This record gives sequence, C-alpha cells and structure tokens, in this order.
Amino acid sequence: MLPRFCLGATALRRNILDLFGKSLELDDKGAAYSSEGVVHDIVFPRKGDTLTIPFDRHNLWIVDERLNFTELPVVGYTARWRQVGTARLDRLR
Repeated sequence: MLPRFCLGATALRRNILDLFGKSLELDDKGAAYSSEGVVHDIVFPRKGDTLTIPFDRHNLWIVDERLNFTELPVVGYTARWRQVGTARLDRLR
C-alpha cells in the first residue's frame, strides 16, 4: 500500500510542478506572463491561512518542504500579528 501511495504522491507533485512551471512562462503570443495571483494560488490559496487551508490544499512544499507542516499564519494576515505584538514574519530585516 505504501509504495502505491508514494508513487501517487510523486506523480501529483510532478503535475503540480509542471503546472507551476507553465504559470511562469510567457503566453502563446510571447507577450505576457500569468498574473501573480495565478502563481500564488498554485502555491497557496489567497485569502487563507494555515489555520483554514487544509494540509492537502496547498503546495508550500514548492518553496520549502518544511513549510508543509507550518502552523504560522501566512502573508496577508499582518494585522493579526500586530495585535499579538509579534514581529512581521512576511518581511526580511
């Protein structure tokens, strides 16, 4: 059972990487790239955070495998971070 699951997971990741790669290419006319929103939604759905988006509905592993298991809110929720007095996690200093 486990080898079949691993094969399926690997094939799914390959398809997601292919889709992600296509989103970074120029369109058929060579005039424009996909919008940032399209690329963003492939990695992590906009207007969501790791508390509301289930593990199997995001692809943070594209950025870093360890992000699959993060429990921190993602970019876009800086107001919540300010309320609890923590540093801005979406900016490098």
